[in-house]
Amino acid sequence: MILYTHNNKLVKIRSGLNAGKLIEKYVAPPPPPDEVTIGTQTWKTKNLAIDDGGSGIYFKDQTFDGVGVITQYFYTIAAVNRILTSMPGWRLPTKDDWDTLFSYVVEAKKLKSVNGWATTGFYGSEQGTDDYGFCALPISSYYYDNHFDQAVWWTSTRSGSWQYLSQIEKDTFNTTGSQYPNSNAPVRLIKDQP
Repeated sequence: MILYTHNNKLVKIRSGLNAGKLIEKYVAPPPPPDEVTIGTQTWKTKNLAIDDGGSGIYFKDQTFDGVGVITQYFYTIAAVNRILTSMPGWRLPTKDDWDTLFSYVVEAKKLKSVNGWATTGFYGSEQGTDDYGFCALPISSYYYDNHFDQAVWWTSTRSGSWQYLSQIEKDTFNTTGSQYPNSNAPVRLIKDQP
């Protein structure tokens, strides 16, 4: 018997008396990639979602319009650094990495997910177009209510005792926010360049 795939179907060609007859069974297409290259950088397509059982990791379920319930993870810088020891080739982006991404993309909506963002009222902005498969959902902090108008991530860049944050707020980019490293925030990883 010979097996091969054709148009997302597993096809078996039988031998013997039934030689040449085809039996088809649907095979699901492969899952979407977990990384995407934008310009010269390669990024994870989702926020980090690993709980290694250590301290400094918080999570909660959030419901996004048009997306559903997603468990979101928030990390202290110490927790991120601990987890990254088991993820060779990936690292926490610097402030400059984020600035490079934002300069290349130009418009925030091109990184924002197509659903989940507030579109009316004070917090309203437009949904994203997710042109690059980055799929930025509006997630900011474990401790505050989500108004679905900003996405926030840690950077590895420090300024004194503060750690820089990167964010998409409504329809703009920002890498000037900061907070203490023992606070928590979502994490998006970038691949080390050779």
